[in-house]
Amino acid sequence: MSEALATQDEALSRLLAYVFSGAIGPPEGKGVGYALVEAKPTAFSWLASLEDIDGPPAPVDRYLIKIDRLSRDICPPEHIVLSEIELAEAAFAATGQHLVSSTRFTNGALSISYKVTVQESLDIAYVVQLRHHGCVASMDVLMASISRMIDPQILPVPPVYPIPGEMQRQVATGIGRQIPRLIPGVMASSIYPRMSHEERLIIVQKMALAFQACWRIQLPEHHLIGELIAATIDGQVVLKIGPDRHYGLGGPFPTVREYLRAYIRSSLVALEKQQGIEEYKERFLGHIRDFVDNRMYNVPTRYRRGHPHRCYARGHGPS
Repeated sequence: MSEALATQDEALSRLLAYVFSGAIGPPEGKGVGYALVEAKPTAFSWLASLEDIDGPPAPVDRYLIKIDRLSRDICPPEHIVLSEIELAEAAFAATGQHLVSSTRFTNGALSISYKVTVQESLDIAYVVQLRHHGCVASMDVLMASISRMIDPQILPVPPVYPIPGEMQRQVATGIGRQIPRLIPGVMASSIYPRMSHEERLIIVQKMALAFQACWRIQLPEHHLIGELIAATIDGQVVLKIGPDRHYGLGGPFPTVREYLRAYIRSSLVALEKQQGIEEYKERFLGHIRDFVDNRMYNVPTRYRRGHPHRCYARGHGPS
């Protein structure tokens, strides 16, 4: 009888133990950030990092770690970086300009970022991001399309500079490269706690206007719930709805009711796996299972179909 392959949960436990062992740096006082990059029949590939739990936002070292599903062996971690030569090649391919300088930049939640300047426009800076989550080519098309149709004072979207052939490269490597222009400013999360109530209201109002503007996107007529995917075909932007990847729910779903069922079932699975809350599981897990197994059919009728003018698509911008 052949040996059983490791499941994703088993591989994750192996990954966390490996990272907390000090394999990619001292773990004291830090948490592990991780994300699944690729799942193959033979191996899982993870992006992992050690991050300060209470420290200020700062670039972190991220590593690609592969776990063999049969042997459970872990390959040596691969430090994910872009060299000066790679940054220069990417910037030239996207903008036709020549690199002058580069420096690590504050990362998004799942990205690795560099700030770069070029010879031809020293007063302009770009951000070169390595992203595994979301199709970079689709995000480039969607961001460019939104910037053309919506007032930048309402929804400011930085210009993006697609790298030729990046879709094929991301499929092959699991990690794509995106280059938007750097918009100078301060992250709202760093100053929001110190703002007055009146100042916070201004930000919230602007966010509400930005969300309202997103409804102006011309979505596919056949309304589904999933990830919004954009492509340029014969010079025209074409949108379609694919499976939900943000939560890994699958789909796309034809009704809100089916989407909610999948989301609740996914949340139940996550709760069952959660460690350190056994007291709460003992008190509540049985009731939650009963609801999921026997009562989810009773979703109110008004939630069974999406709004006729909305498809509830989820797009992914820079993180």
